[in-house]
Amino acid sequence: MGIEPAARVARIGFGAIFTDCVCIRPYSPRELLLLCSFPMYSLPLTPGRKLKLFQKHDPHKQWWSLDEMRFCAKCGHLFIGRDIQVFEDEKSVIHFQCPTHGCDSGFADWQYPNLHL
Repeated sequence: MGIEPAARVARIGFGAIFTDCVCIRPYSPRELLLLCSFPMYSLPLTPGRKLKLFQKHDPHKQWWSLDEMRFCAKCGHLFIGRDIQVFEDEKSVIHFQCPTHGCDSGFADWQYPNLHL
């Protein structure tokens, strides 16, 4: 194949560890920081634990359920809390990322959707 290898991923249980970085597409500065600067662990979370993390770490919005919708101002997509990616770095700092491939937004970029029913 003519594609360079992406970040090598080692699986441990339900999580993933990104160990080195050779990128197959352009990454934003935040993505490069998340992928290349230090190992990132995808957290295997129960729904209750994930909701508690959102409630604790999101200073902009209240979370009552993982089924709540948010609108990403960066990529323009709608998603629910269950779809948000949660990672922990080697310093035990938790990071939240938009579920849209290639979007590096976080809580500050997510808005309540303006749905007209």
